[in-house]
Amino acid sequence: RLLSGDLFDLGRWFQEQLDIPMELKEAAFDPAAEVPEEDDKAELLKGNLFVTLGKLKVSQRVLLAFTGNSLVRTVLLKDRNRIVRRFVLRNPKITPKEIETVCKDRQQDTEVIASVANNREWTRNYNIRRLLCYHPKTPVVQALRFVNTLYRRDLQLLARSKEVPSHVVSAARRRMISS
Repeated sequence: RLLSGDLFDLGRWFQEQLDIPMELKEAAFDPAAEVPEEDDKAELLKGNLFVTLGKLKVSQRVLLAFTGNSLVRTVLLKDRNRIVRRFVLRNPKITPKEIETVCKDRQQDTEVIASVANNREWTRNYNIRRLLCYHPKTPVVQALRFVNTLYRRDLQLLARSKEVPSHVVSAARRRMISS
């Protein structure tokens, strides 16, 4: 039955197998629940959803990371388990706006930033490439590749940045001189 079904059937089967609390199921799969505004994020981390997700087993959090809505994905990107964070990035519903939020977070894990930098679909977006160049944990090889695609104004800001590796800064300076 599972092999003939699509991903939705597989997710439903996983839900039946795992014992996830009902209120969390409803919150995770409600498309109307969106990411809160910046002011509400601190309250969210103290709120009920963060506490409830913290009490779940890793397998349950992995399922929610792969099938949950943007609110659940936002909370699970801060999870201490790297497998959970990896599955959040594999969620088919993740948007470029959420990836930009990941790239803006300076405390984000190196592995998450590297997987964003290696994803061709996401790096087609100019803002994501720009944010990856500014991120101090982006692997230098990928950052150097993205420097060649930046606009002059962004190159000027990058050339003055003290947070990124020196190789990236010098590449930005060289590119400014050559163009």
